[in-house]
Amino acid sequence: MRGRNVTILDTDFQKSSHDWVRESSDECLENVKTYVANEENSIRQYIKQSRCDILCVDSQGAVSRELAACLEASDLIITPCRPSRDDLVGLGFPQKIKKIWSLLALQRGEPAP
Repeated sequence: MRGRNVTILDTDFQKSSHDWVRESSDECLENVKTYVANEENSIRQYIKQSRCDILCVDSQGAVSRELAACLEASDLIITPCRPSRDDLVGLGFPQKIKKIWSLLALQRGEPAP
């Protein structure tokens, strides 16, 4: 992002992105500006008046008016997520079904799927 005017708008109460940039010694972040706003009107106002090349918005992972304001103004939405234990366990289920299906096919003398 060298040569670009980059700002992070941190809209959740934890301020983790804001704190991360402020506490980092990474030279890639030294020119990144941060702004904290966690009310719908202040978020909308900042987005509207922002003059940066890239505005990265960190929002709370919950449905809210604040999130809606962020989504409405976005050109691109990236949603990082971490699968839950149930999601990971669920990934194994289709593989087990395929294995059972293959065994049944072999018992009937058919080619395995």
